[in-house]
Amino acid sequence: MGKALLVRKTNASVANNRYSVIANTGDNANATEANYQFKARLAGTLSLLTVSANATGTSRSARVRVNSADGNQVVSPTNTTAGVYQDASNSDALSVGDTFGLKFASTGSPTYVWCALVFTATSNHSCFYASGGGSGNLASGTAYLTPSGPSLILTAEANAKLRIEAPGAVSNAQIRITTMASTGNGTLRGRKNGSNGNIVVTVTAGVTGLYEDTTHTDTVAAGDDYCFRYASAGGGNTAWTVAGCAIENTTDT
Repeated sequence: MGKALLVRKTNASVANNRYSVIANTGDNANATEANYQFKARLAGTLSLLTVSANATGTSRSARVRVNSADGNQVVSPTNTTAGVYQDASNSDALSVGDTFGLKFASTGSPTYVWCALVFTATSNHSCFYASGGGSGNLASGTAYLTPSGPSLILTAEANAKLRIEAPGAVSNAQIRITTMASTGNGTLRGRKNGSNGNIVVTVTAGVTGLYEDTTHTDTVAAGDDYCFRYASAGGGNTAWTVAGCAIENTTDT
């Protein structure tokens, strides 16, 4: 039941009624909530919603959303006043299969330099990781994705790797496909230390939506490097907004 920090980091301004992933991402907010949700495959509790807001805008709020509905946590930054704001009173429970994210509302377009939530897993020391924001867009071939950060098309695997700091298991890989014009199936695969892992997600040609591997895991040790590789099997663009996983650590140290 260790605690882990989920972070959203961006310098982009946020218009009214925009939605965002918060799972250690560099994510821009978007008007379509379904494309910017993370699916929780581990149960736990979200708490201590905290945001750093600039001085732009009035009637501002940032709140947790669970299953496309308002959660309990909300912060309301003071009008036209920069600062760090926190909801230290409320929390939101996550069950396996729930989706979650953030919603921003305001008059004007403030910038939330960072947002954070504490995730306390029901068991073990676990955290969610995602690359999100903008839209990864692959015309063909192969791209590497970092498990944590912005959705970038990286051609060098070394630039996508996440260094593992404690032993554990990577599981429940997911990718939210928003454009699938490829004539062949796509494949998202876990990569450990430059080699294929066990995790594999098959994306059906021509079909958008959320794809997951809820079966396989990759065991990792401290010092391992981990990332994802997406391979397109046909011509035509493939675009995604969120790709991520869960990491359960077997030690709290």
